[in-house]
Order: sequence, then structure tokens, then C-alpha cells
Amino acid sequence: MSVNPKLRHRARQFAIQAVYQWQMAGGELADIRAQYVSMNDYLKVDWEFFHDLVTHVFKEVVELDQMIEPLMAKGVSSLKPIERAILRLGLVELKHRIDVPFQVVVHEYVDLDFEFGAEEGHKLVNGVLDKLAREIRKSELV
Repeated sequence: MSVNPKLRHRARQFAIQAVYQWQMAGGELADIRAQYVSMNDYLKVDWEFFHDLVTHVFKEVVELDQMIEPLMAKGVSSLKPIERAILRLGLVELKHRIDVPFQVVVHEYVDLDFEFGAEEGHKLVNGVLDKLAREIRKSELV
């Protein structure tokens, strides 16, 4: 099966919204995933990709934050919630979706921060994900 970049982009958009919602209001993974699928089933989205990203964030949130923490002067808790969601998802993709080149991951989440994030948030997202990509994906740099 070939990968459709537009479907993946939409999956990332919904994943950011789902993780943001979870961060702000809590809830169960199954309920949040079902809500997005039921509300958006008419849209063309790579739902398998969406589920994969969101599931990893929910299961690994502590580990993800521990990886981001050293790169933040004031810690992960100082991040705006949308940037926190974007960084968590970008890190999940760097760790678990090695089928996606790290440059694509960084570029996608920087673009998504332009769409959803704070005015200068894209700079933070770019710097953090680029640094983490160089640690996690060393083999791609050779």
C-alpha cells in the first residue's frame, strides 16, 4: 500500500487536536479516538497512522517528557499545551515511525505548529525535534 502524504497530514492534524484535548480535559484513549473517527469519518484520513501516533503518546507520555525535558530551560511544564502536544507527537514519530524520514517528521510538525501553535512556537518545535532526531535517528545521518 502506498503512502498518501495528504492523508498522513490530516492524521497528524487530528492527532494534535486529540492529544491537546486529552492534555486539557483528560479522558480515555478509546473514547477520544472514537470521537475523532465518528466526527470525521467523511474526511479522508490515514486513521491507522492517527491511532498509532495517539496510542504511543498516551502510553509513553512520561518517557516522552523525560526526553524533551533536558532541552527546555524551564521544563516541559512551561510549554504551551499545543507545543507540548506537537513535540510529543513529533517525538513519537521519530521513535516509532522509522518508515518516515526524520526530515519529513521535523518539517511536518514545524508546519503544523504554524497552523496550530503560538506565533514563535515553530522555532522551538524545529530546534527540539531537530536535536532529538539527531539523537534518535543517528543512522540516517551517516
